[in-house]
Amino acid sequence: MTKRSRAASILTAVGLTIALIGLASPAQAERYSVDDPADASGSLNDIYGLTLVHGEKRVRFVIAVDDLRPVSNAGATLFLNTNPQDKGPEYALSTGLASGTDYALVRIEGWEDNRGKRLNCDYDLRLKYKNDVVVGSIKRTCLKSPDTVAAAVKMVDTFDASHTIRDWAPGKKKFGLAVAAG
Repeated sequence: MTKRSRAASILTAVGLTIALIGLASPAQAERYSVDDPADASGSLNDIYGLTLVHGEKRVRFVIAVDDLRPVSNAGATLFLNTNPQDKGPEYALSTGLASGTDYALVRIEGWEDNRGKRLNCDYDLRLKYKNDVVVGSIKRTCLKSPDTVAAAVKMVDTFDASHTIRDWAPGKKKFGLAVAAG
């Protein structure tokens, strides 16, 4: 089994686990998943996939990464669009991909503006190095309880300072399908 197919299997398994333990069963949430091609080969943190589950109380996500390691110069930002009339994101959840790095959910306007004020609400993010995934959840009230949520993720790797590597899923500054609350 290749690393990519192993990561896809893990992404599916994590999604099924979320559903089986009742955090995101089909009766309680809508879901969107997308596989991402191997397009950041210069980085160990190439994004393989993104899953978004919009439940009654929480928005959950899983970001599958090629080879997530505790020592890294990379970071990731999950962009969330909660207003279908607005083409850009209203929220961004950013994290380093190295062990011990912090994460923050901020309100933003536009794709590059991650300097928004950190929100003081219920959200969580975990780096699962053994499974090569970033998993997290955000309470819907943090996002003003939207009817739909669409997501995009960007990884930036600065391991080689002369050549920054960026990877987007599902595409550069493009959201996946909007997911209605379950």
